[in-house]
Amino acid sequence: MQEKIGLYLDTGISQAETTKLLVKEVESSIEYLTYNIERYKAPVVMLLIYTDEDISDSLNRHMRLTDALKVVKVNQAYFNFVFLPFTDLSDSHSFILNEEHYKLGKVKHYCYYDVLPPKVYNYYNLINSYLFKIIEEKEEKNEIP
Repeated sequence: MQEKIGLYLDTGISQAETTKLLVKEVESSIEYLTYNIERYKAPVVMLLIYTDEDISDSLNRHMRLTDALKVVKVNQAYFNFVFLPFTDLSDSHSFILNEEHYKLGKVKHYCYYDVLPPKVYNYYNLINSYLFKIIEEKEEKNEIP
């Protein structure tokens, strides 16, 4: 985790405030999708792509009609939440590779994806788990001071 106070993932605010903003923006989408997961037993993958520039146009061009995108901009950081209903992890990986080929190859990005559970008891923990994976990826690439 970054040690500089207020510089969490280039947001200019603390990790707690960043997480709070992200939860506020995506909680209703996650609630709706987890209800459908439980009711219809259909998998949904949530993909988080962190970038320092807007890639929403490219993502929208390559998404299916059933997919959903929620972009949250916090100062210099873009958090792109892509929800892929009726999709398992292997198909999600294909979506990411396809997107990297078209746009993300030119943009510094970090991503993490996983299947949404049928019930989410703590949205802060869910979002933080994704953010921790993003931080780990940045650390592996030695891009965190």
